[in-house]
Amino acid sequence: MALDVIKTTVSHDHCIGCGMCDAVCPYDAIEMIYNPVKEVEPSIDYDLCADKCSACVNFCPFTEEKIEAEADKLLALDNPNAHGVDGGNFYLAWDRDRDKRFRSASGGAVSAIATTMLEQDIVDVVFHAQMVLNDLGKEHYKVSVSHSVGEVEEKRSSFYAPISFSSAIKTLRRTDTRVLIIGVPCLVRAATELLAENKQFRNVRAYTVALACSHVTNGQFVDALADSEGVGYSPFLANLRDKTGAPNANAFNNRFFTQEKDLLIKSRFDTLFTTLWRNYFFSKNICFKCSDFWGYTADVSIKDAWGKWAADPLGKSIVITRNPEVERVLTGAASLEVQTLDYEEVIDCQPSTTRFKHDEVQDRIRKPVWAKENIRNGYLKLYLYAWASKRVYRLFGMRGLNLLLSLASMKGKARRFKRLVFSRA
Repeated sequence: MALDVIKTTVSHDHCIGCGMCDAVCPYDAIEMIYNPVKEVEPSIDYDLCADKCSACVNFCPFTEEKIEAEADKLLALDNPNAHGVDGGNFYLAWDRDRDKRFRSASGGAVSAIATTMLEQDIVDVVFHAQMVLNDLGKEHYKVSVSHSVGEVEEKRSSFYAPISFSSAIKTLRRTDTRVLIIGVPCLVRAATELLAENKQFRNVRAYTVALACSHVTNGQFVDALADSEGVGYSPFLANLRDKTGAPNANAFNNRFFTQEKDLLIKSRFDTLFTTLWRNYFFSKNICFKCSDFWGYTADVSIKDAWGKWAADPLGKSIVITRNPEVERVLTGAASLEVQTLDYEEVIDCQPSTTRFKHDEVQDRIRKPVWAKENIRNGYLKLYLYAWASKRVYRLFGMRGLNLLLSLASMKGKARRFKRLVFSRA
């Protein structure tokens, strides 16, 4: 029996929703849909799936074989936490225009690269994401296709939801388009392979920017934040990285608004954002088995500059370049302030996350979730939070989610009490 992504990926809860299977299907037999817990996944019309060609499997980034192959690369490294850092050039960058930086999630380097590449006629189009005005239960972000600087400028910020790029990638079939693709590491890796190896895209010239990623949440994440604050009973936009009045780059706001007015602007430490995020509520299951934090296949990787750089409330960006042409765009962009960074500054900028993604991932991939190693490293707990939060919120709304959060809080208090008692014994 021929394989397809339902059998190899979706059935194992490994789908990220990137849409590469839909984009490559020669029979247009695949449609990307929202499932009941607001995760994008493929649906296959087997009447159209004529010869069971398995092209969808070939270009899926998260089949079992590819998950293990990515993890195997780390075993060959002396320092797995350097994965994606070695071999690049390192910069700290931020937009000189304070208003543009205010409207950006980080330092504005991503938008500056995109607009400069359009201005210099290096690319024809940019694929990224944008907000969508919508109700609770519907999508709040979608793939965006921008042909002009103005379009890119309108879509600054960062987005917390699964986004399928299939509709955008399909527009590249049998064209000679020059495209800049901006997305999380797994999306970039999958799109790079597809555009390089599938004959439908043989004349496409693709450049890529990867946004460093610890994990991706499903669409319920934004709904739960809005729901918990009494927002969302009419269509709204969600910017979870607003900088209004922020004392530092780490203390950003969650902002819910319409085109006419603000509905809520509140520090992420005063909403459920930080608790949900750090405990992997609504996390995509495959993120536990992804071993690519930086996006090592991308021409450029970019992440927020936390730590010692976070004192600036407008934010700065850490940039790793691997493509000389795009590096010249970065360093020559008139809109950017750019400084060089040392290797050690970059490799040590977020050690707990890279340890989780690049070191502890071996146990999560190769051992059962209930193995003692996965209990010790916290995977079992986070897996249960991710699994339960989606189902509890779907069935019982905020009442159920608040109960789950209370149980999680009680468990944390019990653990702290136990440490206190035994430390005094």
